[in-house]
Amino acid sequence: MLLRIYTVIMIVAVLCALAVAQHIFVPLALASLLTFVLAPLVTRLERVTGRIASVVLVIVSVTAMVLLVGYVLSQQLVDLATKLPDYHHAIQRKVTTFQESTGGQYDRLSRAIEAVRQDLPGANRLPPVVDGRADGAGPVTVVVDNSNAGGDVQSVIGLILGGFGLAALVLLLTVFMLLYREDIRGRILRLVGNGRISQTTNAMTETGTRVFRYLLMQLCLNCGFGLAVAIGLYAIGVPNPALWGALAATLRFIPYVGPWIAAGFPILIALAVSDGWTTVLLTVGLFVTLELITNNVLEPWLYRTSTGVSSIALIFASVFWAWLWGPIGLILATPMTVCLVVIGRHIPRLSFLSVLLSDEDPLLPHQEFYHRLLRADLTEAVVMADRWRKERSLLSLYEEIYLPVLLTAESDHGMAELDHERRAALHQGVRDLLDDQALRSAASAPAQAQGSGEGGEEADHRARANVLCLPVRAMRDELAAVMLSQALDEAGNDARDLSASLTTSELVEGAALAQPALICVTVVLPSAGVQARTLCTRLRARLPTVPLIVCFIGHGSDNTDLQRSFAGLSDVTVATTLTQAVHAVTGLLQPVASDSDPGTLAAS
Repeated sequence: MLLRIYTVIMIVAVLCALAVAQHIFVPLALASLLTFVLAPLVTRLERVTGRIASVVLVIVSVTAMVLLVGYVLSQQLVDLATKLPDYHHAIQRKVTTFQESTGGQYDRLSRAIEAVRQDLPGANRLPPVVDGRADGAGPVTVVVDNSNAGGDVQSVIGLILGGFGLAALVLLLTVFMLLYREDIRGRILRLVGNGRISQTTNAMTETGTRVFRYLLMQLCLNCGFGLAVAIGLYAIGVPNPALWGALAATLRFIPYVGPWIAAGFPILIALAVSDGWTTVLLTVGLFVTLELITNNVLEPWLYRTSTGVSSIALIFASVFWAWLWGPIGLILATPMTVCLVVIGRHIPRLSFLSVLLSDEDPLLPHQEFYHRLLRADLTEAVVMADRWRKERSLLSLYEEIYLPVLLTAESDHGMAELDHERRAALHQGVRDLLDDQALRSAASAPAQAQGSGEGGEEADHRARANVLCLPVRAMRDELAAVMLSQALDEAGNDARDLSASLTTSELVEGAALAQPALICVTVVLPSAGVQARTLCTRLRARLPTVPLIVCFIGHGSDNTDLQRSFAGLSDVTVATTLTQAVHAVTGLLQPVASDSDPGTLAAS
């Protein structure tokens, strides 16, 4: 409890530090991202030119490329600025024409909304304006206040200078991080590792790999998106397509809202330069089509292994980092969330971060199946089982889903977390699913035989062994016997099972009446080996020549001690999984099938 309280206090302290000292952490985060991107290139050049020369060469090249792009875009901006007055008047004319074509409906709607607002309590009521006069009393004097013009200019200049200052600081930090990256890595290992160098190294390596792959994929995807926008706008006829393509590529680093902000500018320009609505609609269609292709095709294909963050977690992370750091938080949301996921995977105390944010399944398959059975949701359980069967075998469904569910239920029952009634209901649910599977197998068998033609006739004459599956004592053992029987049937055997409601004497008498070629005994934990030994001893006394296979479920993979407990009985094979039991049946019955008459083996 104290450990959890300490963890919560540490998380709150970190969040407060991130919010208060964002002017320090934001440049560090941006510089770290640039370091992740540029470090592999610097490492390759360092082998030839040395560390300092490689860092300088990479930084100068990147800066020159950015300045070149900035120069081209500035020329586009100058050209746009000279045309803005014409665009402004064209947009006004088009809006006026649109209002006139609708018969003044928007004006009437605006006046109605304003009248409702004036009637609201606490509204700042103004006298109605009639023919340019307030209540018709006299002329209305309009005064233009330019007192804040100087402040607005200063705010814009301050914003521009702040952006350049942040860029310069990020560039400086990036240079030093690239120069001393090995030293920084070593200090982090010593500070965070605390003697766990291997674990911390793995965490740092995974973080670097995932962040680098994500940033590289996002850079390529955004550049391709911007190039497609520029080409599309050029084909449509929108002026300055290179500017809008670069703006789209840049703003797309802001998740969710960035592309649509970038789309607004060319749509306005298309509205200004076109006489009709074709150009505007084509521009809107261009952005919608590119976003649909990018979000639904390219991003899932490129990002499927790059981040490890779930989609819903990424949405919440974007909202959180935007609230904490503003627009820059949106850019940093995905890389920061990737770091948190990796930290949660490698630090047990923060494992909840990986559970909440990663794209891994929240529950293991058998846990999800167990959860559905506890809710008595057999429909969803059938859907899950069918989906599993489409990808894997029936035997794997039983071994990886059904049997772990039974073991989990027994464990919860032993700890008093699952009462007897709910456990019985869960067992009945599993039994219903097994009966449904048996009906499906019986229904598909005639169709398969009919479609096989002569091969089906040959299969009918094939040696089919009579295998009897016996439970030791409990319902869990009976369910395991049913699973083994169905798995053996699918493998080409003729298997049957008896009920766990029978006593040991009745099980032995039932086996004697069936006269099987082989008997399988299923034991599911916590059923004990001594009970299985008692049943096998009585079976051996009544049927001395029939081979016995004892399948222990949940008792561990080492069957040496289990095999030793049956040393006094002849011809007893011990298995610890259904797969081993099926293989043992196949191995024991093949010699019998080759030397015996098929009709004898198929008789019961």
